[in-house]
Amino acid sequence: MGSVPEVIARRIFVQGSLKVSADEFSFDLVNPFTPATVTSFQLAADGHPIPPNQIKLREKAGTERTAETVSVDNPFLLTAKKKMNVQVRGIAFADKRISVSADTIEAGKITFDLLRTVESQTSGKKWLPKRSLLDFLKGRQRAILRLDADQTIGEINPHIYGHFIEHLERCIYGGIWTENGEKLRDDVLRLIQPLKPTVVRYPGGNFASAYHWEDGIGPRHQRPARFDPAWKAEESNQVGTDEFMAFCERVGAEPYICVNDATGTPEEAARWVAYCNEDAQGDQGRQRAANGHPEPYRVKLWGIGNEVWGRWQVGTTSAENYVKRLRPIAEAMRAVDPGIKIVAVGDTLGADANPDARRWNETVLRQAGDLIDTLSFHTYQPGQEGWQAQYDQESLYYTVCAAPLSAEKAIQRMADLIQQIVPGKGIKVALDEWNLWLAPPEGSSSMHNLNYTMR
Repeated sequence: MGSVPEVIARRIFVQGSLKVSADEFSFDLVNPFTPATVTSFQLAADGHPIPPNQIKLREKAGTERTAETVSVDNPFLLTAKKKMNVQVRGIAFADKRISVSADTIEAGKITFDLLRTVESQTSGKKWLPKRSLLDFLKGRQRAILRLDADQTIGEINPHIYGHFIEHLERCIYGGIWTENGEKLRDDVLRLIQPLKPTVVRYPGGNFASAYHWEDGIGPRHQRPARFDPAWKAEESNQVGTDEFMAFCERVGAEPYICVNDATGTPEEAARWVAYCNEDAQGDQGRQRAANGHPEPYRVKLWGIGNEVWGRWQVGTTSAENYVKRLRPIAEAMRAVDPGIKIVAVGDTLGADANPDARRWNETVLRQAGDLIDTLSFHTYQPGQEGWQAQYDQESLYYTVCAAPLSAEKAIQRMADLIQQIVPGKGIKVALDEWNLWLAPPEGSSSMHNLNYTMR
């Protein structure tokens, strides 16, 4: 239970908003912080609970709801800096203490008491938090936090703590590996290992759509250097499949490989699955063993393509053409290993219900829903859902704190669409690229990238 100090409760309760009549009363609350997702709302008068069907909630210019309709599956979304009117009908009000309790996704349970005390012009009475401001300023306040370690409220998919790495700038060469790709950097590993990434996506990103994996295996001195048309750079291929697998082993992550659907072929993708997953007796298994890895890697997660809908992408095309490429690739990969999980490219469903994104996702789901296990999407913030180009430091802090809520809403929109288009198929959602790209400081040409890639 999170008891709110008076100095914060004063900011939540709108002073002077209490209105009282013979059989009802109302007051306003305001959310002074980041957007909040309220999953339950309760009131009590002098310790006696008020029936939730008698509690009406309404954000300014919003639809009125009763507290009994608020749940985890049907939350009340409270916008930052917006007032919420709370009205109780059918209860005669006297000089009572009102206890407010709300469960939120972002801050857990929030509770505080309101007590009618002194005269005001609006209603003859004024509400204040139960302790005076003078008492609060005298010293530290006692707060109680109760944790029930035995209570399970849901299961967290471990993949939510995943990341992705890409052959881009210094992420691979000079980043996780040495500049020449010869070995992993121990100093970087010491930073990554405590994060315990559960899954890592590779080799991209945009890079994947022009990458031919067989260039990156075998003796290093025999690997050909290639021009990468995705990032307009030379790729030495000194880091490839076996090096990536060694990295995953060192950090304890499950590998997630994205295959080339644009300039690659179904046969090439199938050989990659075989190289990773078949026993040493097969053609690709023998080649893997000859490269120093007799045991199969047993990679389960395989993505087909990356942001194929984007004009910047090598091989960008329509959803219909993407499905035409996806189907033979997925079938060839599954013929090698029927147990793999296929991740298809989806598009981000923003708050504005982008019709192009919705059409893309509907096409992929309807025409390839029998082949795929997961539909992915990417979200880069700011640039959507109310983000600004510049923030002062305090506003930036609150905005960054609210970013996971925005991503969560996008995940839910995608999940709802999947259930609507292909109910019962069990297709999941993968958020396999999520970044915060913050605007550069004034006078600077650099972009600050807070890489919070997860799924």
